[in-house]
Amino acid sequence: MKITTFGLFAAFALLSHVGMASAADPVEEYRQAMAIAQEQFQESAGIATAQYIAALKQSLTEETKKGNLEAAIAIRDQIKSLEQVSPIANVIVDKLAGTDWVNSNGVPFQWKEDGTFLHHGVPRASVPIDSRRVAIVFANAKVGVLVFNDSFTTFEQWGHESQDRPLFKGKKVSLKQ
Repeated sequence: MKITTFGLFAAFALLSHVGMASAADPVEEYRQAMAIAQEQFQESAGIATAQYIAALKQSLTEETKKGNLEAAIAIRDQIKSLEQVSPIANVIVDKLAGTDWVNSNGVPFQWKEDGTFLHHGVPRASVPIDSRRVAIVFANAKVGVLVFNDSFTTFEQWGHESQDRPLFKGKKVSLKQ
């Protein structure tokens, strides 16, 4: 409840600050504030889920090495249930499958046909947020959000701590066949 209240407050403050809200139209002001709050919630939920999946995958590896197969199977099933995405988010999964990208720092990003995300050739957790955004967990549990353009030819890479501008920009380097 605190997040929703804070999100709405932040959205109203943002709208008022940039001049989008009008006291003459409280219904539209409310709709805009709710849209901003919903977007913030979706991003936060995607980031939290990606972090949790990364931690579960680490636990899965550890339990498998210990030979604790019962625990490993339970963890694997939990990961599978978390990786199931909504129909809206499926749009991004389908568009990214089988594509290669590179960011402005020269780092490769790849989505295999099965949806596995590779960063610098290493599998990493990724969770669709909506039809144009995906949360990813890099090394050392750093989280980022990739925001793709409408035609899925470029992206902006945002860090969790970077809110005023993207950390990097990127582009598609291979076309999906």
